[in-house]
Amino acid sequence: WEHDLPARTNLRLQAYYDRTARQAIHFGEERNTFDFDLLLRTPIGRRHQLSWGAGARTSDSDVTPKFSTLTLVPEDRNQRLASVYAQDEIAVLRDELFATVGTKLEHNTYTGWEVQPSARLLWRVDTQETLWAGATRAVRTPSRVETDLRLTQFVMPSPLTYAKLVATPLFDAEGLLGLEAGYRRLVTPSVYVDVTAFHNIYKNLSSYGPFTFTLEAVPLPHLLATTTYENGIRATSDGLEIAPDWRPRGWLRLRGSYALLSIN
Repeated sequence: WEHDLPARTNLRLQAYYDRTARQAIHFGEERNTFDFDLLLRTPIGRRHQLSWGAGARTSDSDVTPKFSTLTLVPEDRNQRLASVYAQDEIAVLRDELFATVGTKLEHNTYTGWEVQPSARLLWRVDTQETLWAGATRAVRTPSRVETDLRLTQFVMPSPLTYAKLVATPLFDAEGLLGLEAGYRRLVTPSVYVDVTAFHNIYKNLSSYGPFTFTLEAVPLPHLLATTTYENGIRATSDGLEIAPDWRPRGWLRLRGSYALLSIN
């Protein structure tokens, strides 16, 4: 539902309900999700365009294991998510320099509050050139796999050995700090070229912990190697993207792209 309010303010409400019922080979799941979002956009004076809003989601999952070697503990979990959001688009210099700053505060079932700020700057040098840069922090919150899973797998018969993966409720959110900058130029009246460079810093990425070995007597004597999910990996990625856009005729448009990506 969308509605225009006084003072050039725009209000948008969105809600949905989703039900999933699946019967996989190893487990069954029933999930009911309710989601609600509110967004308001309003100008403040001549230089500011303010956007703000809030959202809430509840997703109730009930898992039915079919084998003792693959379970989720607990089998029934309600995952809740709540967020508030604010962003200001600022015309620092009219028709020339623009800044966008904002943040999203999000609370989830697993890691509590997460802050995701963003800042961007755009400079229209002239009618043919544009420069921009941005910095953003984003997170991926844990899923039931990282926090609730219990998985046992046969390894070898002699000596009889099994491996077990145990999720942990202490699994933290994966984090990303993204830095990017770009340049766009109108080379001729029919040719645009976009060049973008970026550097991403990741932390707390999902990994496996060290194995611990125990001797088990049930149902038969065997060796059990157990590992857990951990936030054990850091990473960086650097890249460059070039995207030309050519319109040789009014009815013909040609686009190309080149991307270089380096991941550590």
